[in-house]
Amino acid sequence: MISNTTGTKKLSDDDNDSINSEEDTTEVPVVVEQTPISSSVTVKPEKKKSKIDLSQATSIVCYQQFSIHYRGKIDIDNHMNTLKHKKNMKYYDVNQKLITTRIKPSREKDEIAAAEGVLVYHNIKHGHSYLAQQCLVNVCKTIFSSSPIATGLSCARTKPPSITLNIHFDYSLLYDASNKGNTKVFPFCVQFLSSTGVKKGMVNLIGDAEESANKIFANVRQLIIDNDLDLNGLTALGADNTSVNVGNNHSDYSLFKDELPDIHKDVEHILLSIYSHFSRSAKRIDELKQYYEFYEQDFKAILKHIKIRWLSLYLSIERLVEVFVPVKKYFLEQHENCPLEIKEFFEHAETTCV
Repeated sequence: MISNTTGTKKLSDDDNDSINSEEDTTEVPVVVEQTPISSSVTVKPEKKKSKIDLSQATSIVCYQQFSIHYRGKIDIDNHMNTLKHKKNMKYYDVNQKLITTRIKPSREKDEIAAAEGVLVYHNIKHGHSYLAQQCLVNVCKTIFSSSPIATGLSCARTKPPSITLNIHFDYSLLYDASNKGNTKVFPFCVQFLSSTGVKKGMVNLIGDAEESANKIFANVRQLIIDNDLDLNGLTALGADNTSVNVGNNHSDYSLFKDELPDIHKDVEHILLSIYSHFSRSAKRIDELKQYYEFYEQDFKAILKHIKIRWLSLYLSIERLVEVFVPVKKYFLEQHENCPLEIKEFFEHAETTCV
């Protein structure tokens, strides 16, 4: 409402009448309409870009920069005594506690993962069950309760198989030569561990008239490359007991042994070698019985595996497992009189897994 005062004159009909000047005050309403200014251009306020001055100190608590050029530590103490810094410091302490208790540092997680990988490798190397490994993890948590790595281990029944299958793919290779009329073929099979158990399958069937060690070795190397397999994952070779396959001087086994020192021969060959060592020597049998007595076990003879009777393989392996400790001790104490392949078999840490 805007008020305005105007002067009005009252004139009489008679010209001789005196003119009486009187002031009348009246309120006149005036309406002012304001129309909005429309524009197609939207103007936004510009944000101030914070520039970090590398010559000044920056507080990570209150995100403020200050100079320490003149008084050094005194400038830092003065900033820490400000009200803003003290107020932000309270929230900073709370957030730091939440972060450290809920989120593990990446280095600690890496150390826990490395410890779990070592435990799984130890489990596989020594042929332990996953149930035994779960018990070992629980014991480690109890004994080393003050260690964040030990308490962070979660390597029970589910994770070890996943680590075993996904981290490294181990397999054994089986092959043999077969004649079909005037054609010689080599079927190559692999055996590996999957999430549903041990699996076997044929990889390829290669036709080659040459049956030398160098040719078979070259075919195996090419087979591994063509099927995207890792040569370091090859743990055992399975073939018949011919010199071209398992001979000590120049054979498929010796060629693979040069590149893979931990590779094993076929367990059938080892069983036959152990049996042959005792089969025709009463003196060796008598010496072996003394080891049975030392370990307080009843004497049990090594069973012969007959290749044409494939059911005998399981019985022969089972008997060797039953008398493994005294037989191993006997061969390792023979020193130079022990056959080299048998000595390497019992000295290898992964023998019980084979």
